[in-house]
Amino acid sequence: GELQPKVDALPKQKVLEQDLQLLFHVKSDESKLAKNAESTVEGEKFVKEFKTKEEETSAKIQNQEQEIASLKSQLISSATLIEVGEWFSKKQNFADNLVKEKNNFEANKKSIENLDEKLKNLEIEKLSEEIVKLKSEKEKLQNQKNKLEVSKQLSHYSTELHDGKACPLCGSEHHPSIAVFEDVSNDLKVLEEKLLALSEQLESLEQKTKEAERFQQEKVLVSQQGKLLQNSIETVEKQISDLEKIFIWKDFSKDQFNDFKNRKAENQNKEFQLKTKDKELETSRTELDSIRKKLEKANQRFHEISNENLEFKTKIASNKVLLKELNPNDYSEKTESEVQLQLENLKQENQNTETVWNHLNTEIQEIQVKLSSENTKREQFQKQVSDLNLQLEKIQNQLNENLEKSDFADLD
Repeated sequence: GELQPKVDALPKQKVLEQDLQLLFHVKSDESKLAKNAESTVEGEKFVKEFKTKEEETSAKIQNQEQEIASLKSQLISSATLIEVGEWFSKKQNFADNLVKEKNNFEANKKSIENLDEKLKNLEIEKLSEEIVKLKSEKEKLQNQKNKLEVSKQLSHYSTELHDGKACPLCGSEHHPSIAVFEDVSNDLKVLEEKLLALSEQLESLEQKTKEAERFQQEKVLVSQQGKLLQNSIETVEKQISDLEKIFIWKDFSKDQFNDFKNRKAENQNKEFQLKTKDKELETSRTELDSIRKKLEKANQRFHEISNENLEFKTKIASNKVLLKELNPNDYSEKTESEVQLQLENLKQENQNTETVWNHLNTEIQEIQVKLSSENTKREQFQKQVSDLNLQLEKIQNQLNENLEKSDFADLD
């Protein structure tokens, strides 16, 4: 009795269930719209923040590019620095050679002066005169020595002469008048000492003469070297002069090597700054590219949200149109969870009613099957009874006929 009203109301309950299902979808899409709205607000904040970053980074890149352009305009080309550096290197080499040759030339002059001084000290002319004088004196002394040696020998001979003994000079054995000679040994000794002293003086003077000759030869060689050095100095000076004529770099002075070194160092420092600035610019460009990619991604997400919102609104409108019993305004204050809970409860209730109803229908069908089976059995039994009655009647008739034939008709 309680089930029948529920069963009768089940079609309408099913319609309500479908309406609640539609309202649940409406609420779900409205929740998604609300989330998208929150995402849009957050996204707009994100976009605003990164737009500011994009502007700041773009301005930073512009400043960096200007600084790099300014540094590049101040740079001296490496080729120019190499050329100027090689020019100064050549000039320095020439200058070093010039100093070296001049120093050698000065040393050469001093060597000549020293040789001149030595030659002056040796007094060559006087030395020659002295040698001539000593040689003449030596010759005289030698003549005197020779005479004394003859006298000494004759004295020796005279003392050795005896009659009967041959004279070593004439060979005669008779010596009627033997000359008497003085003993000159002492005179000869004094003379030999003088000759020895004179020979030593002469040898000394001759040594000095040889030394003077050596000095003169050396002076000739040194003078020749001096001329070569002078020629070398003139050659180097011409090389420097020729080199200075080909100095074509207006930004530098050929006489200011230190200025060149300072500007080269400054240029190297600027090149280092330029490399640093290039790296910073590359980092800034990478950062700007990253910012723009994030903005592009955000704008793409905005576009996706816009399409999603359009889809959600279309589905909401479509689902509201499909409602048959329920008014969406009655559920405006309800949450998605509340509608879902109501839907699940109604589904469960309808499912329970259907389950009970289906169970009863199953039992009724089983009973009907059993009744049908019993009716069939009853009909079969009645048919059997009818068949048996017919057979009994046939048997009775047959029996009667047989009794009549056997005269037992009156046996009743």
